[in-house]
Amino acid sequence: MKKKQIGVFLLMVMLSLAFILIAEKPQVTKLNYSIYGDKVKMGSIKTVNERSVTAAGTVKHIESSWKISLGKAISIKGRVDVVIDDKGLLSYASETTTNDQSVKITGSRSGEQIALSIKGSGIDFAFLLQRKDYDFSSLEDVHCLIKRGEIKILRILDLEVLKVVTWKLSYLRDEKLEFKGEKVPCMVIEFESDKSNGRRWLTLDDQAMLLKEVGTNQDGPYTVLLTKWKTKGK
Repeated sequence: MKKKQIGVFLLMVMLSLAFILIAEKPQVTKLNYSIYGDKVKMGSIKTVNERSVTAAGTVKHIESSWKISLGKAISIKGRVDVVIDDKGLLSYASETTTNDQSVKITGSRSGEQIALSIKGSGIDFAFLLQRKDYDFSSLEDVHCLIKRGEIKILRILDLEVLKVVTWKLSYLRDEKLEFKGEKVPCMVIEFESDKSNGRRWLTLDDQAMLLKEVGTNQDGPYTVLLTKWKTKGK
């Protein structure tokens, strides 16, 4: 799997980690994932999500880091810090280092515009995007908007490439998936974009947590599996 595709499914994994349940005090969830390519473990993701209710509304703060090895030649590590409110993406900051080269991406919303920039590896540009030109960012949880049997076509701001792309999401069915010896009720969502396609298994409870993702991009198959899940606060 090439490095250009790594960020895509990492962001797709992270977009399904937002909370739905409204709480009086912050609710914090810690998640660990393993990433496989061609049945060989190639990396891991650690994510901490905090969801709180303020006078202005619901705020979700996501911090995530990952490490990936593509053979002996390529080593990738990265981190991302995201804040999402009731109007969508509020701020975004990421840094991805491939061997010794780093790329930083930032974004911040002000009014009806979002300012975006990317720097590193010979790239340096910034621009403004109108909020009306996309439906959601790639780190927002859109799965819970889909009803059983429904298909949605959405304009998604892909934060990996800073481009608005089209996603097709389909609610296929409900299914029980085994996790830590228990059968967990899940919704099965099929996704399709110009870069990848596959299926996600998300819990049917108020957290809609990603348990599993199986997909394919132009370089072959990949799998993301939840290995640890801990939630504090109500």
